[in-house]
Amino acid sequence: GSITGGVIEGNISDGGGGGVLLRISDVDFADVVIRGNSTSYWGGGALFEQGSHATLYRVIITGNHGCALDVASESHVVLEDSEISFTVGYSGALIRTEAEAAFNNCTIINNQTIGIYIDNASEVDLTNTIVWDNQAQIRFNGNGELLNLSYSDIEGGLERVQNLEGNEVNWGDGMIDSDPLFV
Repeated sequence: GSITGGVIEGNISDGGGGGVLLRISDVDFADVVIRGNSTSYWGGGALFEQGSHATLYRVIITGNHGCALDVASESHVVLEDSEISFTVGYSGALIRTEAEAAFNNCTIINNQTIGIYIDNASEVDLTNTIVWDNQAQIRFNGNGELLNLSYSDIEGGLERVQNLEGNEVNWGDGMIDSDPLFV
């Protein structure tokens, strides 16, 4: 299925997925804004779990509480030309439990805690992506995670990637640490 256009906002969940919750589903999103949602658990903006697959194209996930984007339980999500910003709570993006996420031409900025949190044997690919002005830019939790980066701007460079021991980072071509000069 697909969702094109629209705003998902002002929703509250006690169990996860404040704005969007997908389980065992395949959905594509285009030109959608997910904002002002909250949860007491994971995925205040969106939670994709239990083998879900999704593509988010030109999606803005902003101002959510309790982790903006949670990709979990062997799910696979691709974000293109998208933004994750101004998250209050756990992290901008949480990739956990053998999940995979790819960020292409994305901006992950101004999140109260961690920009991208990678946990429990998960894999993240960043290409042409800016990760900037988060309390921590990228953090691993545990061992066996994989992070592939190329042509991206990470504030503080490799030094701002936390808990490297036991995890694999492929710091590819075109990586920079240069203020993107947001206005």
